[in-house]
Amino acid sequence: GLYNSFDQNGQPVFGLLATDRPHQLKLQGIYDFAWGTTISANYYIASGTPLQTQASQLGIPFYPYGRGDLGRTPVFSQTDLYLQHEFRLGNDQRLQLQMNVNNLFDQKTVTGRDLTRWLGRINLSDTAFFAGFDTVAEEAKAGSNEDPSFNYDGGYGKGVTAFQGKRQIRFGVKYIF
Repeated sequence: GLYNSFDQNGQPVFGLLATDRPHQLKLQGIYDFAWGTTISANYYIASGTPLQTQASQLGIPFYPYGRGDLGRTPVFSQTDLYLQHEFRLGNDQRLQLQMNVNNLFDQKTVTGRDLTRWLGRINLSDTAFFAGFDTVAEEAKAGSNEDPSFNYDGGYGKGVTAFQGKRQIRFGVKYIF
């Protein structure tokens, strides 16, 4: 069905898609030292993504109040670092030691929230759905309870489904001959 393209008033849902980040900035710098060491840093910052209340009609998710009714996730930023040192071994042979650090400052920005407000699903006919209805009343009729994790009043972890990836450090060794 087309339920996920319409709201509770039977109107088409327009607006920002779930991955919309209208403001983004990427910076990259690299420096090669004369003694064989290279350092590189990457920085990325972007607007949060839109959040919208989600309900379920016959198992198909839809946005009863349109897109973006819950605001956005927090601003996302990340700094990555890369270090490399090269040793010349003679006869065109080289040894490179590498270290790559993603999320250098181990930021834990929220990147996802629980958008499903109710634990059940609505079961309306197509005619009733597209004529418009009150989502809260229909959820109550269906015996659906409000999901306790659907909480936007603050507090660490409330309603959170995803965080920015943890700091990762990778080491590498490369022999070039």
